[in-house]
Amino acid sequence: MDITTTKLENELTVVTDRMVDNQVISLGVFINIGSVNENDRQAGASHFLEHMAFKGTKTRTAFQIAKEMEEVGGVINAYTDKEATAYYARVLKRDVRLAISIISDMIQNSIMDADEFTKEKDVVVQEIKMVDDMPDAIIFEKFQEKCYAGSRLGKPILGTEDSIRSMMPDDLRKYMTKYTADKIVLAASGDIEHSEIVSLANDYVGNVKAVSTEDIEVQRYSGGYTYIERALGQSHIVMGFEGVGYNDPSNYAVRVMKVILGDGMSSRLFQEVREKRGLAYSIGAFRRGYRDTGMFGVRAGCDDKHVTDIIKISLEELNKMKSDITIEELERAKAQIKVAELEGLETSIDRVCYIATQLLLRRKIITPLEVIEEIDAVTIDAIVESIEKITSTSPTLAVIGCDHDIGALYENCK
Repeated sequence: MDITTTKLENELTVVTDRMVDNQVISLGVFINIGSVNENDRQAGASHFLEHMAFKGTKTRTAFQIAKEMEEVGGVINAYTDKEATAYYARVLKRDVRLAISIISDMIQNSIMDADEFTKEKDVVVQEIKMVDDMPDAIIFEKFQEKCYAGSRLGKPILGTEDSIRSMMPDDLRKYMTKYTADKIVLAASGDIEHSEIVSLANDYVGNVKAVSTEDIEVQRYSGGYTYIERALGQSHIVMGFEGVGYNDPSNYAVRVMKVILGDGMSSRLFQEVREKRGLAYSIGAFRRGYRDTGMFGVRAGCDDKHVTDIIKISLEELNKMKSDITIEELERAKAQIKVAELEGLETSIDRVCYIATQLLLRRKIITPLEVIEEIDAVTIDAIVESIEKITSTSPTLAVIGCDHDIGALYENCK
């Protein structure tokens, strides 16, 4: 990777990754503002603001935003996460100025038209209802709520129907003032000169207000259990513990641990639960890292009668790893991670998201080769230490299905 970074006078960071001969340029504005920045009254504001940014600015209507991008073959999109919001585009090299102009306009000059605002409320509410209709999605959301009960990390990114319905245009205009330059990374990847992107950044976002005074409280893990009674074809289970943050030194060991336990057809959970016992079609391990904390766990879908077995087997396999990880498993997991790390950076959009997210959240860029070096350095002892650390925390369990005693199921997690 050919990475160059510059900080503008207003503290906004510009980063580029040059890919020679790649004429499709991916670029975006990545902002260190997400659902953790919301209070209860603002629940869903980060995501709603992302929607409204596309609905018209002081100089462009919603149709003009779409038309200007699409008539040059460009694509523009956005996403909201717990700790970040991103607005990004892919265009030909000749149209980079246009893309930056449109994105900068959207994040600085959204007018929050009252009619559009009312219509978009209905759209977001439908999105909330869509998630509620997806059992694997809603139970993972409920799992996270229980992991971080009392902390903002536990709040749903979409907000609630009540919070969205009660929101007013002035609420989002005020919330948009959180988009300060010190929380913004403008990133680009492709066959582009860094100096050109810096010049465009000065032209279009060089006047963004510099410094935020907001101080986000430490997000803390709690644990516990939650249950949704619903008649489905199968139950969905999410079980886990507190993991580690993305800057924790043990993050690499946890990553290898996740692969050995439940990532791929050769993983322990797939072999034991699906291949040997036929208890589930879908089962796997997951990890999530945030600034202050993280999650590590197992998610599965199975027949109602197999829920207890899935929980017990998952914990047994995790605990067995404290004493019987083999060199073969270790090396296989490392190889899988290396391929995924490099494969995930094949396109300009992959790269721009990678470098921007690294700078935004970690405050530094760890290159894929550096990641691979860290993965290669992981030992069995380091994995065992991480398992001990993770399983010493209070468990969290979320289940959706029929006729379950969630209290009794939770006892199996201890």
